[in-house]
Amino acid sequence: MLIIRKIPSVSAQAEAHQYCAPVSVSLADLPTPTNDNATSSDVQKKRRAPRRVSLLADRQFLNEYKALRGIAPVQAGVSGIVGRSYAPTHSLPAFMTKAPRPWSSATDETKAHFGLEALQALGSVVAFTVWASQKISDRAYATGAPLPWLRKRVAEALNNALGPIEWLASIEEEWKDGTPRLHFHGALILDNPSRRRLVRARQALRCALGSWAGEAMKRQVKLKLDPDCGWASYLGKRTWLALPGIRDRFACARPGSPWRLSFDGPVLTMTNGIRALAKELHQQAREAVQEARQRATATESP
Repeated sequence: MLIIRKIPSVSAQAEAHQYCAPVSVSLADLPTPTNDNATSSDVQKKRRAPRRVSLLADRQFLNEYKALRGIAPVQAGVSGIVGRSYAPTHSLPAFMTKAPRPWSSATDETKAHFGLEALQALGSVVAFTVWASQKISDRAYATGAPLPWLRKRVAEALNNALGPIEWLASIEEEWKDGTPRLHFHGALILDNPSRRRLVRARQALRCALGSWAGEAMKRQVKLKLDPDCGWASYLGKRTWLALPGIRDRFACARPGSPWRLSFDGPVLTMTNGIRALAKELHQQAREAVQEARQRATATESP
């Protein structure tokens, strides 16, 4: 008699090795007439499942869009306040035929790119990097999701110093001597970017994130006029770590690991005006890339 055993797949074995701790289920997760997981007819509104985000597919879309625009993909590890851009060295690939994902399923890397394009379409852009003081970092971490709390502080400081302005930013953390500290990479619109207004912008950012003491204060905030498209790649270079699947994958990594975020919540923010225009630019890019994909596929068909 022949006995056939089912061998676990590689992915199943990998998942087994990634086991960390037993999962506890609260009563709130069970179907009841009063929560969104219920199947009762009494529940009128149910929570939508989040759209899936494909990191590789979205990066492919962004690379194809840059190729159409004459911009080569930029490596995330660029140095300095402004990223580097180069002339493209390859033609548009034609192996993908599906339409690019909509804005609601776009990665933060893609949203940062079109957010910067939106800023550039509206006025003079100033790129910034600002490090938080340890005191402000600790207060932000205490909230559980640092970005919303820091975003409010930055928005109030910029509004008080310069009036209502459009801006976007990403949050990153770095560990030093076993302690995490937060910093911002971002860009803002600054009409008539005179020396005086740049000083006020610098002071506002420093005030929002807590001033460093002594000579270190001079290195706390970096500003640069008219950043190129590489800046969007740089400020979004670590946003992929906040994807749900990535968070779960590295949840067991040691504290201080460069692959693990020690906080919850979003890592990219932008003002409503920029978001609205960025959505429009993203949709135009989707249509252009899809048209190019279909054209390339038709050309290669026998």
